[in-house]
Amino acid sequence: GRMPETSARTSASTISSWIASLRSTKATKYLEDGPAERTRTGVEKPLVEATFQRGTTETVRVRLAAGKADTDPVYALREDQYGSALAEVPRGALAALDKSPAELRDRTVLHAKPDDVTTIRLGSGDGALVLERDRPGDGGPETWRLRSPSPGPADNFKAASVLYGLTSLRSEPTEDKLP
Repeated sequence: GRMPETSARTSASTISSWIASLRSTKATKYLEDGPAERTRTGVEKPLVEATFQRGTTETVRVRLAAGKADTDPVYALREDQYGSALAEVPRGALAALDKSPAELRDRTVLHAKPDDVTTIRLGSGDGALVLERDRPGDGGPETWRLRSPSPGPADNFKAASVLYGLTSLRSEPTEDKLP
């Protein structure tokens, strides 16, 4: 099916491994490309279709088709500005491209680089815990200070652990509809 338009972020690592998987897929047998073979292999009505674009001039379209049985061959039609190629490929190629929008979603809860964070506020109201990072201008070691509820020095290791814990949080996968 067609992926719905969404403003959700995609996972860079998932996309990278997806593309790497496709790059490593090798044809097991090349077929004579023509209308009759395209119909016979089913690539005219593919199970999965993907279009990749690099820059403004390079576009590659890949269509995959397969029979219903796990032992049926998988066929790939690759088309680009240089022509087309029809081939039999391993079944793994089908799994590599058959992804739902939920599988590609970035699950990062907090999009922040730890080095860019200067203040951490945990809780709300007057009782909130507020930590601030002090970075001396002379290149000395940075420290964390407790600003609220009672000002004072903070344990640098624990403050950094909280920060890295928050920036590494990931949501659980779900098949729910994307917002």
